[in-house]
Amino acid sequence: MSKGKRIGYGVLSLLPLLFMLLIQVLGGQIIYAAVTVYMSMQPGMDPAMLNDIVYTYVMEHYTGILLLIQGVTLLVFGCWYYLGFTRKKERGSAKNLLHIHNLAGIFLLSVGIYFFVTLFLVAADHLVPDIMDEYNMLMEESGIVGLTLLSSIVTLVMAPLGEELIFRGLTLQYLRKTGLGFHAANIIQAILFGIAHMNWIQGIYAFLLGLILGWLCKRFKTLAAPMLLHMFFNFSGTYIAALIDPLPENIWLYLFLFAAFSIFTFLGIKVLGKAPLYQEKTI
Repeated sequence: MSKGKRIGYGVLSLLPLLFMLLIQVLGGQIIYAAVTVYMSMQPGMDPAMLNDIVYTYVMEHYTGILLLIQGVTLLVFGCWYYLGFTRKKERGSAKNLLHIHNLAGIFLLSVGIYFFVTLFLVAADHLVPDIMDEYNMLMEESGIVGLTLLSSIVTLVMAPLGEELIFRGLTLQYLRKTGLGFHAANIIQAILFGIAHMNWIQGIYAFLLGLILGWLCKRFKTLAAPMLLHMFFNFSGTYIAALIDPLPENIWLYLFLFAAFSIFTFLGIKVLGKAPLYQEKTI
């Protein structure tokens, strides 16, 4: 492959992240502008109160707005991935994931990763409390901390599908086309995945999660594998977290988190090691 083609694929590997951020920023601005115009046309609207009213309306409907933006993201990158890769090359069969060993292994591993991330957050809260305060504030301002149907769709379905199309579907594949080995390409896509979260705390554990998601994509030869683990991970972070949050923070909680991380991760890797794989040349 010529040097020019390798550089071209390298540039292409960065475009999914840039377009994702562009869709999020422009989508948010367009929706905010549309709401502003709509509210300004309402009878009796006080111009001095317009900005406050628009802001309140947007925050009240923030989850729905996220759902709309992620729907656009999914459409754009789904078409991109289909036209760029799926149509040209047969991938591993997603049906292979329906084997009980695969489903169980991916679920157990996702829960193990969740407990590791929880331990990481506990450690960060003690070591860098200021950064953790910023992280917690960001999570509260995200507008999707409540357990509602819409927030569950956004967190458990739309976000994993879109992010896997972008990072393991497009970015990783373009990096491989530059001639990079899998491990180098996997590290780079995981770094970009961490950067996409736009804060240190989430960025660090997103990087580690991205490495595992990239490995799953290679192992099963289908994007459905990292999508499934990503969904299970977000499920754990939403619903298992709701059970753990009320527990008092003490040494027993730390021991429980470490034991849960060790057991679930070990079992997940053990079960996946026995799982049947789709036989195809490596990507």
